[in-house]
Amino acid sequence: PLTAGDRVYRGLLAGCFTSLASLVIAGFVRPSESRRRLLRFLPFWLGLFLFAWIACQSWNTWGVVVQRDLFWRILPREHITWLPSGLDAPFYSDEEPGGMNGWRQLLILVGPWALLCALRAAVLHRQSYFWLALLVAANALGVALAGNLAQANQWRDFLGITDPALGIPPFGPFIYRNQAGAYLVLAAALLAAAAFHQAKRRGDRVDRGGPHLVLGLGSLGLAMCAATTMSLLTALSAALLVLVVFPAAFLFDPDLRREASPLSAIAFLALGGVLAYVGLVSIDAGKWRHRIYAKQRLMEQQGADDRAPLRRATWDMIASPAAERRLSGWGAGSYRWVSPGFMRRQPEFLNQRGELVNRATHAHNDWLQAIAEWGLAGWGVVAGALVFLGLRVRAQFLRPRAPAI
Repeated sequence: PLTAGDRVYRGLLAGCFTSLASLVIAGFVRPSESRRRLLRFLPFWLGLFLFAWIACQSWNTWGVVVQRDLFWRILPREHITWLPSGLDAPFYSDEEPGGMNGWRQLLILVGPWALLCALRAAVLHRQSYFWLALLVAANALGVALAGNLAQANQWRDFLGITDPALGIPPFGPFIYRNQAGAYLVLAAALLAAAAFHQAKRRGDRVDRGGPHLVLGLGSLGLAMCAATTMSLLTALSAALLVLVVFPAAFLFDPDLRREASPLSAIAFLALGGVLAYVGLVSIDAGKWRHRIYAKQRLMEQQGADDRAPLRRATWDMIASPAAERRLSGWGAGSYRWVSPGFMRRQPEFLNQRGELVNRATHAHNDWLQAIAEWGLAGWGVVAGALVFLGLRVRAQFLRPRAPAI
């Protein structure tokens, strides 16, 4: 039988191959137009830069991880100091803390990047994106159903895949509930965009009902499903989608403001309220109270949440005097190997004898971990591209006939 490491290895290769094949096929739809759209697509160049940076870190390694049982050492290695450098670590391992290195992180990022570029290069019409959004929402509904069944029946595996170290049942195909919540909120947002797209197409008939109402209620339903993951941040994101994004998309679109009557908005909100009530009744309120009170007590006792020591340790990897690699980074995928040396400075990770008793495989803060691994130079380019994309999105809202986002 395949081990967990074998499944990860084969799954990553299969995902990358499928996404890259999609990008190649998309280039043959309309070769000249596809090439022009791809070359003018900022995420395409951003991905190439980031992958070249990670590949350089993975080739030019400053150290090598020597692992034995639950312990490891990092032995220094000669490298080119003026180039980005990383850590030579196991790609995958069935022993704690598991495998992770630059090549594995590269495969993780290549898949969604290639799929995004393929969608851009395929010269799809807006209606095609609409149907893709419906497919994603349908899949998310299946994930929500499977996740709630797994939680209700205390399943310890899903589709034959099990994690013996897992302390709680998986949420369907997701090991962690907050990851499932992020996916469900994304699907709800896509379905909301599809609802506004259909509403705009109906024009002056928007008050007569139609698919936009069904899609809007479906978006509210997925937002409620996201809340069943029992993740506080997911619940806040779902509430933000319903209470802020929906009204903002309506107010920023002059066509919808002109064509839709207040009565339609009130009727939609009433239906959404009924759906929200049904969802709230079905959720275990006791678990929510327990989680909220536990975080509140921790904040009162320590003045910070339970992830604060991890953030401080990750920040030390970037800014402390011992962080001599703040410009080029410690290397993609190096966090779980390098961070214990910085966690020793946080008393929350030590026992009474001053020994390290807790460690983490990731920082629970993607932004800080990316800066620590890629360095200020690598992350700076990514941050600049994100700012540019944010300005492009903002420009869409300022147009006289802005499409719903």
